[in-house]
Amino acid sequence: MVSKSVKASLRFAYGVWAILLVQTNCAIGPVHGLAGTYTVYPGEFQPANDVAFEQEAEGCQHSFLGLVALGHASVGYIAKENRIGRIAIVDHAALVLWSGIYTRYCTIITGEKLPENANE
Repeated sequence: MVSKSVKASLRFAYGVWAILLVQTNCAIGPVHGLAGTYTVYPGEFQPANDVAFEQEAEGCQHSFLGLVALGHASVGYIAKENRIGRIAIVDHAALVLWSGIYTRYCTIITGEKLPENANE
């Protein structure tokens, strides 16, 4: 016979395992560690290859416990804030600590800088 305290401990362990399973998501790539993962992976590129690589900029979103998320990681926002007119490459990076306690997802763009006299 299994005692009530052992059953309660097993339920708790299964509950923690289920929460950790839910917190791991596809943004961390094909492999990940329970304690932490940092992954950089390619996104899109401009196929005509006629855009100069003059400036690189990054925007990130942060998530805490999967409960609160904030930040700006959209390509348009990053380009506007950093005055990038034409985009050559869009890459991504993800950092996950303790299976989702803290998660950072970043979009990295490279492209041509707008001239100083260009309108916003």
